[in-house]
Amino acid sequence: MPEGQEKGPVPAPPTPPRRPRALVVDDDAAVRGLLMTFLRQQGLDVTPAPDGPAGLAAFAAGGFALVLLDLDMPGMDGLQLAQAIRRQDPAVPIALLSGRLHTLTPQRLAQAGITRAFAKPFALHELAAWLRALALAPPPP
Repeated sequence: MPEGQEKGPVPAPPTPPRRPRALVVDDDAAVRGLLMTFLRQQGLDVTPAPDGPAGLAAFAAGGFALVLLDLDMPGMDGLQLAQAIRRQDPAVPIALLSGRLHTLTPQRLAQAGITRAFAKPFALHELAAWLRALALAPPPP
């Protein structure tokens, strides 16, 4: 280094962009695991919860770009959880996953604050398409 020139601070390496976070709430560990794996493959960070109360506690930490909920869970069902989440964040997309969607009217889903409902069993490409529509997943190859 030439005399008289001080070495300045070394710039920090650029911070990688933060991955969007998803909350997955389902009392079925197999379904929860499948969704976690799939969402991670789509580029999201995932926080799992086994029931409604645990999901609500996790959501309170904030920073979620997406929530996926099962309908039938002990302690608090998916509709109750969606309503509680809506009181905290009126804009976060919430998907309800259920084998009993036929028992719910579109009005009931809207009342609970459900953005999108998927009938179980559902194809993962349907969920991927919704993630792309929300700009949370890359386009297909």
